[in-house]
Amino acid sequence: SFYVLCTKVLIFSYICLSNTGQKMKIGIISDTHNTFDECLKEFLAPCDEVWHAGDFGSLELADEIAAFKPLRGVYGNIDGGLIRRVYNEFSLFEVEGVKVLHFAHDYHDVVCWLIIDEQLAIAVVDDSA
Repeated sequence: SFYVLCTKVLIFSYICLSNTGQKMKIGIISDTHNTFDECLKEFLAPCDEVWHAGDFGSLELADEIAAFKPLRGVYGNIDGGLIRRVYNEFSLFEVEGVKVLHFAHDYHDVVCWLIIDEQLAIAVVDDSA
C-alpha cells in the first residue's frame, strides 16, 4: 500500500505505524508559521514523534517543537537560511519498517522514482505539492 498524507495550513493529523508489532503515534503538522501554542501542544502530547512538512517560521520554533517531542522536519518556502542549514528540502527514512518520504513542495519526480525503486510506503507533503 502507498499513502500520501497532506497537510494544509496548520492542519494536524495522526498516523499509527505498526509494521514491526510496536505501534507508534506520529503527529503530522505543517505551516506553523512561528506558532506553537497550547492547542497544538495538547494535540501532540500523546505522539511519539512529530513530522513537520515545512514552513516552520523560525529555527527557534523548530527547536521548541524538538524540545517537546522528537522531530523530523523539512523546510518550506517561507523558511530562511538558518532552518535550511538544519533541515533538508526532503528526507527519506524508515520507521517501524515503513519507508517514508517527507517533503514540502514540488517533488513529484522524486516521489515517482521512490515509489518504483524504493518501494515507498508513505509520502508526507504540505498543501503546495
